[in-house]
Amino acid sequence: MTGLLQTIETSPGQTIGLIRENGQVEDCTVVPGGASIGGALSAIYFVDQFAAAGGNGSIGAPFNTFSAAFAAAAADATTTFRPQVIWCVPASYAAEGPQTSAVAGFVLTVVGWNLGGDIAQVPATGPTLPNIQLTGAGTIGANLVGCNIGTLDVATGEVTLASGSVAATVTCDVLKARDSQTGAGGWTATTSADFSNCALGAGAGVTPSATIRNCPQPSAPVAITGSVDIDAFTNAWQAITATVTLSVVDKPAQFSGGVVVPAVAAGNVGYVDTVLGGELATAPTDTPITANPHADLVAAGAGGGFINCRMSAPGTVRCAFLGPLAGGNVVFTFTVQRQP
Repeated sequence: MTGLLQTIETSPGQTIGLIRENGQVEDCTVVPGGASIGGALSAIYFVDQFAAAGGNGSIGAPFNTFSAAFAAAAADATTTFRPQVIWCVPASYAAEGPQTSAVAGFVLTVVGWNLGGDIAQVPATGPTLPNIQLTGAGTIGANLVGCNIGTLDVATGEVTLASGSVAATVTCDVLKARDSQTGAGGWTATTSADFSNCALGAGAGVTPSATIRNCPQPSAPVAITGSVDIDAFTNAWQAITATVTLSVVDKPAQFSGGVVVPAVAAGNVGYVDTVLGGELATAPTDTPITANPHADLVAAGAGGGFINCRMSAPGTVRCAFLGPLAGGNVVFTFTVQRQP
C-alpha cells in the first residue's frame, strides 16, 4: 500500500499499525508532513573535490565538498523521506569535520565514484569521508561502497560496508560487511554482525551474535563479545575468539585413533581395517574420506608408504600401504566433509 497518512501524536520515522478491512494489521512508517509520492525513489548528489565552487550536486556541476552534499541530503530527507545517495570522486574529505544529522528515517548511501561510473571498478583507494553520525528516530542507516571512514555512528539503524570500504570504528544496530575491512577502532552492533570476505581489524567487536565467512587471517587477534558462527576456513587462523560460544558451522566430521600399520615387503601392498568412533562411527560404506598420519611411517627400505583409504563398511575404514614398511602403530586423523 502506498500513500500518505497525517497523524497527530506519532512522530516521523515511527511505525504504526493500520487495521485493514479484512482485519489484518499492516505496518506503516510515518513520514514528514512535506513528504510526497510519485517522485524519484532516491535523491542523488555528486561530489568532486576538484570541481569549481558553487555546484548544485548534479553530475554536470558537482559539489566540491562532501559537507555540502551531506547537508543537501539531510534537507531532502527531511521533506521527502526518501533514501539519499552521494557519489564521491576519490579524494580526502576528512578535513571538513564531522557530519551529523538528527533527521528521522535518514538512510544515506555513499559510493566511491570512479569517473567511469562502474561500481565494480571503484578504485581500491576510494574517497576518505569525514566522520558521520546519524541520530534520527525510526529506521535509519548508512551504506558505504568503496569508501574509507574513521568513525561511522548510526544510533539505531543498519550499516553496510561493501566493495573495499574501510571503517576504523562503527556503531550501529546491525552491521553487514562484504569485501571490506574494519579497523583497529573496533565496532559495536547491538543486534548482530555479519562479515563475508572481510579483513577484520584487531579492535574488539561487541555484539550479541556475529557470523563470519571466508575472511583472511587478521593481522592481530580479534576478540568478539558474544557468540560467533564461523566457517572452517576463517577458524583455521585461530585468531578469532568469542566470549560466549564459537561454533564452526561447516566443520568436517573427524575421528583420530591408532592404526596398526602392517609390515609389508618391498613391492607388495598391505591392507588394514580400523573401526572408527565418534562422529564417524556410523559413516556409510564408500563415504569419501581422507586420512592424515600424525607421524612418519617407518620404512623398511626405499619406496614404502601410505597409498589411500576408503570406507569399506559402515564405521570401518580400510587403509592401503605399499612396502617396504616395517609396520607399527600410528595415530591417523580421518576426515569426512559434512554435506551442506
